[in-house]
This record gives sequence, C-alpha cells and structure tokens, in this order.
Amino acid sequence: KTIIGLLLGSGDDVRPDEDTALTFALDTAVAEAEHGGYTVTIRDKKITGSVSWSKVDADHHEEYLSGTTWRLERRNDDGTWNKVNDSLYNFADCVGDGNAACAGTGDKDPAVGKLTIDNLDWGTYRLTEIASPGGYRLPDSDRTWAEFTIRREDPKAKAVLQGRGDWAGVTDNRLTNRPQPVSALPSAG
Repeated sequence: KTIIGLLLGSGDDVRPDEDTALTFALDTAVAEAEHGGYTVTIRDKKITGSVSWSKVDADHHEEYLSGTTWRLERRNDDGTWNKVNDSLYNFADCVGDGNAACAGTGDKDPAVGKLTIDNLDWGTYRLTEIASPGGYRLPDSDRTWAEFTIRREDPKAKAVLQGRGDWAGVTDNRLTNRPQPVSALPSAG
C-alpha cells in the first residue's frame, strides 16, 4: 500500500487495512513500525529552503556590484550565532557563465551582484558582508547585517531579508553599498 500525505512531525495514523493501525512519529528522517512480523519503514526527504539577494549601489539600485564576500551564520536556541558550515562562513559572489560555474561554491547564482544559497535547514540566519566591492565602503559588521528565516511550515517560500544598521529598510532583498569618499587632491601651484 502506498502512503502519501504524511507530514514530518505530524504523528499521523497509517491504516494499511481496517484491522490494523500503525502510528508513526515522524520527527526524524526515518520512521519505522513493526506489525505482524513486518517492519514498515518510511524515509522522509527533508525539505530545505533557500535565500536570494542582490548587492547594489546605494544610489543606483539597478547597478549590481561584484567582488563581495559574505558570512552566513545560524541562530542557536540561546540567541547566539554559529557558522552554518565552512563553505558558507567566508564565500564570494560567484560570477561565471551558467549555473555550472557556481557548482561547489556558497553562491549558486552566476550573475554579477546576485547571490543565492540553497539547501538551508529550517531556522533563522544572519548574513554579513565581510569584503566589499572595490571603491565601496564595507558596512560595519557589528551593526549592519540582514536576517531571514527558513520556516518549517513553508521552507520553499521566498526568504525575506530584514536589514539592520545600514541595511535597515531593505526592500526586494537588495543590500546596498555606498562609494568610498574621494579625497581631495592638493592643487598644484
């Protein structure tokens, strides 16, 4: 008998026939129940989420910037932050010809200034820029970052960035950089 429609953590009753009831507590990737000498196993593929954003000039939101480096951290239950994994703790904007160019990198979007991270578990994340494009100021990482949440109820929903510091009020997941101030050159006399 094929069983469909079970949700992770739902504890749904599965009824293979009218005389037998097997109860599965689906809070892990594999659930098993025994009945009549048979073991029924259900393997669940965890549904993960993704986030996409772009890096743009603060005054020209259609001017995408390359040359950024990022750090992604996940919030613990106690409110502290830890790195997700080594490949997402210090990763650059992947720029290349097609999606294959970004295989094995943190960023999966090959377009300049457009970034995507996929296969994220449920939870709240903090995204910090740790290297800015040439000629642009690096935001102060102690006060400027973006948070987003991958929700268990809808992990495939578009993650919306909530900016802090210089990125407060971010719209359309566009994070900005301001140009470095140009210092005045002394006049030749």
